[in-house]
Amino acid sequence: YFNQVNLNKITFIKIPKNSVNKEIDIDIETKENIIHYIFIKAKENSNAKITINKSGNPYYASENIRIITEKDSTLSILNIENFGTKTTNFEKRISFIGENSKINWFDISIGSLYHRAETYSNLNERNSEIQHTVIYLSKKEQKKDLFSSAIHISKETKSDLKAKGALKDYSKVLSRSIIKIEENAYDSNGYEKQDALILSENAEADAMPQLEIKNPNVKCSHGSTIGQIDKEKIFYLMSRGLDIEKAKKKIIEGYFNNTLEQIDNVKIREKIKKIIDKKLR
Repeated sequence: YFNQVNLNKITFIKIPKNSVNKEIDIDIETKENIIHYIFIKAKENSNAKITINKSGNPYYASENIRIITEKDSTLSILNIENFGTKTTNFEKRISFIGENSKINWFDISIGSLYHRAETYSNLNERNSEIQHTVIYLSKKEQKKDLFSSAIHISKETKSDLKAKGALKDYSKVLSRSIIKIEENAYDSNGYEKQDALILSENAEADAMPQLEIKNPNVKCSHGSTIGQIDKEKIFYLMSRGLDIEKAKKKIIEGYFNNTLEQIDNVKIREKIKKIIDKKLR
């Protein structure tokens, strides 16, 4: 009700039937509090790439996204969250994925004092697919609560949920994911992985992948890792002439690079790498 009363921005995106390689950019840079609703509908046999770039330093930001994809459509969404150090930011995204359709989410969570993001992907029809990748970086007093889910409702559906992040200073991150296989979702395939790299003694990370399976005729797996930088790798790089800080920086760059290479837009990829480099200083 608070959101409905105070809503101050609505964006509606319709991807036409049979359209190919549509590119849409949503740039939000604000000092004022913002509550943003985004509605996206991808019509049959369409293909589109949407970039959502958020920056500025409001006290409060909220984003609510609803997505419907029709048969044979593909939607790629790159969401870059880089609000300032005083922002409390809430995000909720719900998608309904049609037959032989795919959504590829790529989330970058770097900003905000507190960031909570929830993503729910409903694999409603045969051969629908979700791929959700999250990269996060936290420092100082930042806190993040990041949640992703895939609900397999129909048969032969696929999900791939991954989160990878690094924490320093006194920051805290809770990274959660769940794959739910419903009774009629036989021959489905689900995978989830949570990785966290802790860069200081006082940072805290919790990585929690979960599975809830109601049909035995499926393939599902999950895993998680939480650790610190390998001291042997630091020693090796220092033996090649780098000081300890540069050695750590190189290791962290390598930690993120494989995931960042999935972003096919070179300019955006390099921009994100620069932002991460700046945040690590």
